[in-house]
Amino acid sequence: MILGLPTPRLGVYRDVLAMKIALAAGMIALAIFNRWRLAPALAQDATAPHRLALTVATEIALAIMVIIAVGFLGL
Repeated sequence: MILGLPTPRLGVYRDVLAMKIALAAGMIALAIFNRWRLAPALAQDATAPHRLALTVATEIALAIMVIIAVGFLGL
């Protein structure tokens, strides 16, 4: 503002930040689900290991998307 340059619009930044927060919240929700639902069911349910592997893979995919969003915010 001091140099008279146009101020950047914060719309895209705000949208990417909101997306990053939502992805991180999804990761936390999956971690809670894994810890309190699937981990105790490993001893009794035969499908629990497969479901746990699927949710962990989803959590890793969300983590990669969070890293991409952070990289975009850093630009």
